[in-house]
Amino acid sequence: MNLEGGRITPGSSDAGVDTPTRGPRGAAFTRSRIAGVDLARGLAIIGMFAAHSIPRVDDSELLVDGRPSILFATLAGISLGILTGSARPPEPGRRGDRVVGILVRALIIFILGVTLGALDSGVAVILDFYAIMFLLMTPLLFLPRWVLAMLAGVITVAVPPLATAVDEAGRDAPALIEAAQFYLLNGNYPALVWLPFLLVGLISAR
Repeated sequence: MNLEGGRITPGSSDAGVDTPTRGPRGAAFTRSRIAGVDLARGLAIIGMFAAHSIPRVDDSELLVDGRPSILFATLAGISLGILTGSARPPEPGRRGDRVVGILVRALIIFILGVTLGALDSGVAVILDFYAIMFLLMTPLLFLPRWVLAMLAGVITVAVPPLATAVDEAGRDAPALIEAAQFYLLNGNYPALVWLPFLLVGLISAR
């Protein structure tokens, strides 16, 4: 961010990241949030609340079934893109703090998700799966968009049959393998199945 004629204008580095930048006298200026992303995230959260709270009289599908979760996952990818510089990610060697920040968020979200799941409320908690998705996205954050698109396509085609095969094979496996299968392939929000939505979001942010 630069000062031109007494006005604050965006700089050329780390575009779209809501982080403070120092002016010539040490004053901190913060880039504004992206209202559209916040609005979409709010709609996704409201939709997920509605999906769990609207009384059901039969097994018919409602508008809020599944769609808010898809929006939420796509927005997760967009958020990761914004956190890592949007269209202008930092150069290699200056990315460590961004990655560490995302890993810390993933750990906190995972602990919160496991805690809420332990309450046995009957609600399918997404947060711990969400954290696993963040973890899987970490090594992919700075890949070119065409590579991200190819990965999204391959995962979309290959993972659902794999998840079906694992589910049909049963869960008579060691606890660690069973936990990995649950979070990656056959849980409430299997991370690998949902990963293409995050990849599309990341591509959008880039």
